[in-house]
Amino acid sequence: FRYSKIIGANKEVAFFDRGFLEVDQLGGPITGIEVMDEKIIIFKESNIFVTAGNGPDNSGLAGDTFPPPQLISSDSGCVNARSIVASSLGIFYQSKKGIYLLNRDATSTVYIGAPVEQFNDQVITAATLIPNEDKIIFLCDSGRTLVYNFYFNEWSTYSKFNGVGATIIDDSYYFVSATGTAKVVVPDRFRDGSSPVRLNLTSGWLTADQAPGTRFICKSIYLLGKYRSS
Repeated sequence: FRYSKIIGANKEVAFFDRGFLEVDQLGGPITGIEVMDEKIIIFKESNIFVTAGNGPDNSGLAGDTFPPPQLISSDSGCVNARSIVASSLGIFYQSKKGIYLLNRDATSTVYIGAPVEQFNDQVITAATLIPNEDKIIFLCDSGRTLVYNFYFNEWSTYSKFNGVGATIIDDSYYFVSATGTAKVVVPDRFRDGSSPVRLNLTSGWLTADQAPGTRFICKSIYLLGKYRSS
């Protein structure tokens, strides 16, 4: 693949003739690239490679050189560049088998998306780390948008929340719907236009004391929290 010169403030991206790094042909074409710490992670459909370093200076003649990329996984790779997102845990990406996590040391992968594998056929259009919320939104073009909270290690889904792209501007999450409408998520507001955004919860089985003959009917469940709006 080809890499640029060092990018300066208010400077356009520029390249030089020597700015190429050869990657092993194993696994076919490159499907995505992400930077994590000092490492450059190179994804293919079924493989992942890693290299590191600062690279040469803008002349291409001095400075460091990138070592040949080394294979770190032949079990999973990335099939969708838009699903790639770096976090404090490592890099999340969508493989043929679902959403995986490459750990921070870039030495192993984990199938982090098992709880939402029923949505593996959906197309992820953007993967965005939400500032100060310890969560990642995997925006999908249809169906359910997937949300992973890495503080609690829990998955959830958003309904009626689809789009073709997303970004962060001034710590706020913006996305573009399929109709081309730009929307912003406002913290502590639970409305989509004039419609309320409702929360559905599914609990585990509730059991009474094991005393003989004990039975009960649960009519209400109270949630401890802070009132925001009706």
